[in-house]
Amino acid sequence: MTLILTALIILVFSYFGLPHILGNYFWFESFGYSWVYVRTLMYQCLSTLTPIAICFLAFLINQWVINRIEEKSTSNHTPPITHPLLQKLKLFISLFFGNFPIAFQSISNAITRLLYLGLSVLIGQAFGRYWVPIAASFFTNAFSITDPIFKKDVSFYVFQLPVLNTALAFLTVILLCLILVSLWQYAKRRCLPLTFSPTFRHVRGHLFTLAAVFFMIQAVRSFLSKYQILFNHNDIIFGAGFTDATVYLPIIGFMPILWLAMAALALAFIARPKLKPLLIGTMAIIAFQFVGLTMMPRVIQQLVVSPNEFKKETQYIQHNIEFTQRAYGLKGMTEVAINYKKEPSSFNTTDFHTTLQNVRLWNPEPLKSTLKQLQEIRLYYEFKSVDVDRYLINNTPQQVMLSVRELDVNQMSSKAQTWINKRLMFTHGYGLCMVPVNQFNSEGLPELMIRDIPPVSHSDIHIQQPEVYFGEATNHYVIANTKQKEFDYPKDNENRYTHYTGSGGIQLNSFFKRLLYAIRLNDFKLLISQNIHSKSRLMMDRNVHVIPKKITPFITYDTDPYIVVSSNGRLIWMVDGYTLSEKFPYSTPYSSRINYIRNSVVATIDAYSGKTMFYMKDPNDPIIKAYAAMYPDLFLPVDNMPSDLAAHLRYPKELFKVVTKVYNTYHMTDPQVFYNKEDVWTFPTETYDSEMGITMDPYYMYIQYPVSKTFEYAIMLPLTPSNKNNLVAILMASCEPESFGKLTVVKLPKQETVYGPLQIESRIDQNTEISKDLTLWGQVGSRVIRGNMMVIPYQESILYIEPIYLQATQSKLPELKRVIVAFGDQVIMAPSIIEGIASLTNDTPQTFPQLTVTDSPSKENELTKKITDAFFKVKETLRQADWVSFGRAFERLDGLINQLKKEE
Repeated sequence: MTLILTALIILVFSYFGLPHILGNYFWFESFGYSWVYVRTLMYQCLSTLTPIAICFLAFLINQWVINRIEEKSTSNHTPPITHPLLQKLKLFISLFFGNFPIAFQSISNAITRLLYLGLSVLIGQAFGRYWVPIAASFFTNAFSITDPIFKKDVSFYVFQLPVLNTALAFLTVILLCLILVSLWQYAKRRCLPLTFSPTFRHVRGHLFTLAAVFFMIQAVRSFLSKYQILFNHNDIIFGAGFTDATVYLPIIGFMPILWLAMAALALAFIARPKLKPLLIGTMAIIAFQFVGLTMMPRVIQQLVVSPNEFKKETQYIQHNIEFTQRAYGLKGMTEVAINYKKEPSSFNTTDFHTTLQNVRLWNPEPLKSTLKQLQEIRLYYEFKSVDVDRYLINNTPQQVMLSVRELDVNQMSSKAQTWINKRLMFTHGYGLCMVPVNQFNSEGLPELMIRDIPPVSHSDIHIQQPEVYFGEATNHYVIANTKQKEFDYPKDNENRYTHYTGSGGIQLNSFFKRLLYAIRLNDFKLLISQNIHSKSRLMMDRNVHVIPKKITPFITYDTDPYIVVSSNGRLIWMVDGYTLSEKFPYSTPYSSRINYIRNSVVATIDAYSGKTMFYMKDPNDPIIKAYAAMYPDLFLPVDNMPSDLAAHLRYPKELFKVVTKVYNTYHMTDPQVFYNKEDVWTFPTETYDSEMGITMDPYYMYIQYPVSKTFEYAIMLPLTPSNKNNLVAILMASCEPESFGKLTVVKLPKQETVYGPLQIESRIDQNTEISKDLTLWGQVGSRVIRGNMMVIPYQESILYIEPIYLQATQSKLPELKRVIVAFGDQVIMAPSIIEGIASLTNDTPQTFPQLTVTDSPSKENELTKKITDAFFKVKETLRQADWVSFGRAFERLDGLINQLKKEE
């Protein structure tokens, strides 16, 4: 019987488990990380099978003890079977399995073992979910930071304590299950009355030995529970306060003694079965927990601590500030106080010119809408997101915005969504658009450095491998390099085709693999299609959000991958990864599961081949060190990253938001100021296409760094006091290799008002000339969109810049029409930043650099520009219903397109 059940389990596992395990193995192998998958399976199996084996063995031993005790008991009596159905069952068993008592006992034992195995699997699977911390606990790295209460290294709390608590919880569950199973078995077999028998102590010995072991485990758990005070949520701080350290901690030290006393009483009960001592012990523990661990700390807190709270809690507030700053990387931050001036003393410096060249006027959403109208080319292309990055273009630092043209088969007509089209033909996106952050033409449209299909570049950055097989929108699986030609890109009225020549995807070089993935993907055509051959490659789970997370599930990845054009013209995705913990002592949580964070990893993914690499961005992080020891050679030093990719490393926006939110409170290092919450800061609010306003997002900028006085790329965010709108500071983090991640805060004087973003927005609304123009534009069939405000520190003053877009109500083509520039009390709206600054400073625009595209367009590009201009003329006349002008404009557009065809 046992053999039949085992065969059945293996059969079920083979059908449901094999396609999953082997399917994943070949997927990992296609990225060159099959050994990572094998090692992950090993960690998962050890973390799951070990508790299953322990649990199952404990059940079997417990059952053996029960059976032996039953054999010795005098109450072992099986009533005769009288029911007709049971008589027939007895006859059936005797007929097929021989002697009834023996067969019945064998079947009963098999069913019992199967139930024990099922329960053990459930418990083991629950424990196995913690395989990452369990494995990491064997590769512990010291933080070299000791907590102030117990003087233990932080690594004990991050790596070891959670695993110890989980293991003890696991043992507690096993003991409870053993006790319940034993009680049920003895009750069923009428052996429970023997518990109090003065002559028969076997049942009593068994049950109360289990109870004694249970109490011992609780003693260990109560001993470890004292460390939990470092993670208490108090009214003032996170972590141990005065009452925790001076009252609760000494009291909790008696709990292990009480639990051990209960274990001793349980063992004594075996010899002398008297319930009174056990009841007294149980009541003592309940009373001690209620009075000693609950009521007494509350009374001390109310009567002793609260009347003189700050004095009692001062040192614990200092602990909270110190450890929170360490946990979020705020320690060692540079503070720069400036002597604020409403207007810079000089404008014609090289740094100021380069800063102006890189002020971001194009916001991601308006730019994405514009690119969709101008550059998606076909309905099945999609610009999923817009990334901000910087390049050295013609030896000049230039901030740009990039958006990848990805393929979305769901946008095709339903009739075109055939299996051939979705799986074999439409397999990849194509190219990208690159836009300087502040360049626009006379129509208010972006000047594209890289545009069109195939990609045309107006700079020294060129794309050599434009196909995008791995991206943010690649959510469906495809088979590349088949007998069916793959659609590459549209050309006039025809399409160009290609065959995939890369190494990405799973090579379907055997019938077994095709069968495996036909089952895995529930796609029978994958098995029978005549288009698939031995060199075809199945690309599944190819989204760049999925790939790094699937290979390294213990790393939390950023939600915003960004694209980089490498020096050899390949498109490379970069994804930042974080190591997190919720067990950093005294550190205030950012969320329910985060009170420690580091940007320790960056993954790179080739958009064509899918080649994925992992680099240690912060090699000093003890958590990533543990993961690197778990997976040797998986994480490479960041120094091994190709220099053309390393130049695009950046401080992630999501991490900057976390750090900024924590810093808004924990910049207060004086315990008295912190206790009173006198100087809490917050994220500012801006208008941005909303009457209610929105919270400002961090933004990247080239600026003159306030510490080094050098020109650096950084991420920054202005900050305002809580419940006020004036500017109090600007927090920034460097993205330059020499000072990467260095946090700097520019503090503004508190004795005078420095306008915050919302106050500048109010001054814009109060400016009669600006308000009149914005109101007028919004009433003639157009919609005014006020873009993100840029708050830029320069020398000892602040420059505010906000773009204004105009969008027709019937169109989704925003045009950048004006730029609002402000210094101090002065606000002006001008056609460009240059003219705005010139007006504010009474200077002439000629003294400022002109913002132009780096390369002059070729004859073909001039013709393309004429076609673009003609297209917008057609659009404008159509919007105005001027049919005579529309006909002339359309004839001109048609002639230009025919001219372009002839030149090709």
